[in-house]
Amino acid sequence: DLHNALKAFDDMNRVYGVNGDRKTYIHLLGACSHCGDVAQAEHVWHNIENEEIKFDEVVVNALIDCMARKGEINKAKELLKTHNLLSTE
Repeated sequence: DLHNALKAFDDMNRVYGVNGDRKTYIHLLGACSHCGDVAQAEHVWHNIENEEIKFDEVVVNALIDCMARKGEINKAKELLKTHNLLSTE
């Protein structure tokens, strides 16, 4: 469940001093998405310190997926606009 995933992630960081990588965040955001916890997903995403990971297109997509599953399309669009993540292609 989400609680156990978040605890394992916290222990990984705090107890063992291991930072999450791209895949860690994709799966953690995916867990938030499947549990419908947008607030927790946003918290996780905002606390990603590595900018390369934070703005990785798959990581951002995992957060957008979480928002979309809860019907928060406007919030997703705002995130994309605020961080200049909209494609011009």
